Amino acid sequence: MTHFVRSFRPALCLVLIVVAAGLVLAGCDSGPSADTADGVIAPTTSQLDFRVQPDSSGADTLRLEYQGLSERPVPDTASVPPMYEVDALEATGSPSDGASTFRVTFNGPSQSGTYTAPVRFRAGKTVGTVQFSGVVIGPQTIADFETGVEGFFAFNGPGISQEDGQLRIDGAGVGGEGVFPGLAKPFGAPVSFEDTPVVEMRIRVTGSSNGPAVLRTALNGAGDNADANPTVPELVAEVPADGEYATYYFDFRDNFVQFDGVPVDPTQIGEIAILINDNNPDTFTGTIYIDEIRRRPAIPASDE
Repeated sequence: MTHFVRSFRPALCLVLIVVAAGLVLAGCDSGPSADTADGVIAPTTSQLDFRVQPDSSGADTLRLEYQGLSERPVPDTASVPPMYEVDALEATGSPSDGASTFRVTFNGPSQSGTYTAPVRFRAGKTVGTVQFSGVVIGPQTIADFETGVEGFFAFNGPGISQEDGQLRIDGAGVGGEGVFPGLAKPFGAPVSFEDTPVVEMRIRVTGSSNGPAVLRTALNGAGDNADANPTVPELVAEVPADGEYATYYFDFRDNFVQFDGVPVDPTQIGEIAILINDNNPDTFTGTIYIDEIRRRPAIPASDE
């Protein structure tokens, strides 16, 4: 269904990167320092990645195996950044020959980005260092129309221009059976929508005939790839001509397919297209304004 609301040295080296759906750690265990007489601390997981949306969390486990220690290793709290939590789950064997398992949680900040830090695990003078890295994937702008129409072109009827930082689309009897009018923006290089499969737009419509403006969004594959272009409710918005802005979400999460159901590679998208009353007996006459187009990981929970 269409979602809208009015208004994502000596030992080993291991690098620990933390991610939410494929949860995997990546870290670097430096082992004991050169001046220590104690044994070795060694993580057994080579990589751990966390990829989360803003203000959400991801977690996974980290296992350390060790030998020749006088005490079990624990995280050096001074080296753990505030967005990470490290909790001991269980320990087996003994400090001289054993293992400890920790739960590592990455609490993603509101701002998108990559958050890395070396975290030390200590047992007496023996130190093992693991680098934590969490990636926050938030909304990413496709077009904001502050400087123009940003590479968009119209076809089969509508006219486009920029007005006060908005995309203005003018139509007079646009659409009809067997007619596929709209506008499109080719990307300079293939763009991956794998982590940001929801397209978000703020839209308002003034004046219409024969019902609302019916907008359908398509993501076309790069080169000879197929189009993510099915006619399903998740990719269609019916925008009333009341002149009020509303936020609409076009959800490609299960819709990277072409009309016949053949899968489309979401990592190789070459173009975004917006179709207006395409193949629709009710044509559209009026003006559509879009003030921003973004892609995001999911529809915000408050808007579903």
